[in-house]
Amino acid sequence: MKTVATRLVAATPLLLIVAVAAGVRLYHIDTQSLWLDEAYSIAQTSGDIGQVIARTATDNYPPLYNLFLWASVHIFQTNEFWARLPSAVFATLNVVAVYWFAAAFGHRKAGLVAATLLALSPFHIWYSQEARMYALFGLSSTWFAFASLRYVTAPSVARGVLVTLAGAAVLYSHTFGPLYLAAIVGGFVLAILVWRDFAAARVWRYLLLVVGAVVLFVPWAWLLIDRTRSIAAKPFGIPTPSPAWVGNSLLQVVSGGPGLLLVGLGVAFFIAVAAPRGGVADERAGASPAVPEGSLRAVGLVLASWALVPPAVAYLLSVEVTPVFLSRYFLASLPAIVLLAGLGFEKVMTTWIRATIVAAGVILLSVATVAAYSPQQRDDWRAAAQYLTAHLNPARDCLVFFKGYGVVGMNAYPWPKPVCVTYAYDMVDLVGYGSSPSKYFVVVDDVDGPRSALLDHLAGKGLNLSATASFTNVDILTFDHRSRTAPGAVADQPPATPAPAAAQPANDQSAPPAAPIFFTVTIDAWSDAYNGDPILVLRVGNNVVASAAVASHDKAVPQTLTFSVPIDAGGGPAGLDLLLTNDLYGGPGQDRNIHIKRISIGGKDVPLGQLTLAPDKYNKVDGNHLDLDTGNVPATLPRPADGWPSSN
Repeated sequence: MKTVATRLVAATPLLLIVAVAAGVRLYHIDTQSLWLDEAYSIAQTSGDIGQVIARTATDNYPPLYNLFLWASVHIFQTNEFWARLPSAVFATLNVVAVYWFAAAFGHRKAGLVAATLLALSPFHIWYSQEARMYALFGLSSTWFAFASLRYVTAPSVARGVLVTLAGAAVLYSHTFGPLYLAAIVGGFVLAILVWRDFAAARVWRYLLLVVGAVVLFVPWAWLLIDRTRSIAAKPFGIPTPSPAWVGNSLLQVVSGGPGLLLVGLGVAFFIAVAAPRGGVADERAGASPAVPEGSLRAVGLVLASWALVPPAVAYLLSVEVTPVFLSRYFLASLPAIVLLAGLGFEKVMTTWIRATIVAAGVILLSVATVAAYSPQQRDDWRAAAQYLTAHLNPARDCLVFFKGYGVVGMNAYPWPKPVCVTYAYDMVDLVGYGSSPSKYFVVVDDVDGPRSALLDHLAGKGLNLSATASFTNVDILTFDHRSRTAPGAVADQPPATPAPAAAQPANDQSAPPAAPIFFTVTIDAWSDAYNGDPILVLRVGNNVVASAAVASHDKAVPQTLTFSVPIDAGGGPAGLDLLLTNDLYGGPGQDRNIHIKRISIGGKDVPLGQLTLAPDKYNKVDGNHLDLDTGNVPATLPRPADGWPSSN
């Protein structure tokens, strides 16, 4: 009983640190809205496990995190708390793992300091409250380093299995998994060569275990290679890293200015142990080193490689191949950094007085780091969806996701789905959708450029901005017809009182304004859907006159779409363009396409061979149907010589 009590007392500091770590990660975890990347992760977890893996295969990341996310939202609920809870759990376990790593070679004080620094790291807390894979990636990297340390110091079958499984977890957690696996393995190979009395056979046994992890990753590796080629061919918005970008990104990893002291202590430690020296014994009197002589120096090599090699390689890839340098990708370096700092602090904790002073200093430094940290706010799609719920009339209004921005983010929350939902990729697509909607709600990002361009374009179309709702990283602009201003008139002035109308003879036969004349277009079509149905748009000249989602996915049962198109919409001999406007391709079997079986104008079928196809290798007439596989590339039906047949 005394032994249990002694162990409990010894474990109390770690338990307190873990409790604090869990508390700060759960505190206000659901306060902010899910942002766009989180919404993508949640969208990928709908359906069964097979569908989760298939959807994840179209993204840039391996599937391990999405499997945990799928379990959380399916067992509980799809909301901010349950979506982010797995990351909070992984991050808290990472605090325990850094302690285990240091304790595994006899440095428990350093482990407690490192655990404290990680527990109170604002950068780590931020990604502990995000429904993405970064917290899992950090944990799996630490777990692999710990398993490697245990194996190379005292090999066993169980520890070897742990090395292989932990290595596979690193690879399946993030695209940078191979970088971190190679960095940690390289560090341990150097460490084995530095430690004395280690046979070369141990290096080969360790490397064979790592090969086992790579073999487990082979089923996903070919997909990752294919995605890497796609990213290299078409970068996704990360800038080429300048020295300022690199410095700012690494500064974010250590949580800003006060956190730089952690890096300084780590570097000081590494320099201090660079010269040959004896092993460092366990802090208990009379205890022998947990690993052979030279262990502290060798572990320093592991930690330095773990912390520094992945950012260095990522920088070279960004300069020579394609930009991939983002601070959050290096969250897995943070455990190594705090371990280096913890070992640096431990060097001065030789008495209980010094230990007390160092502990107080670490806590104060961590609090100062938290106070000085200013993270960015996440996209507020929750507020945007609530705004649409309060203001959008599904029967009368049209919702436009300009350039497709925000569709996935908005779909993470409930909002009224109007009949007219469109994805405008060009300015000319912004007017004409639906059947004369009362208002257009246009979703854009909060950059001024798109907003200014929208105002200028829509003002020229007779639509004026009537309301702007601004949320974090997203704006919803409302346009309507109620405030049109005649050319040359002064806007926002009260109209002059009209003069009384002159009396008209009773037999005045003046005709009322002519009603618009329409022709009817009927289309039978089916589609391939991927993260939503494709949108078919009809355009005459530069005017988009109609659109609809093609919701049938069965070739045998095509969907019949009927449109009424104003005959004068083109203002001349313009043809009728058919376009797929929201094309999306995620890989083999993950695509949005439209297949048109029949086109009828005014009740008369039109041979598909009469359509003029813009040069494109995917849009084509295939047998008895037309394939629209490329976005915004039209198939055009020329205007008949005698005009469009009236349906009036």
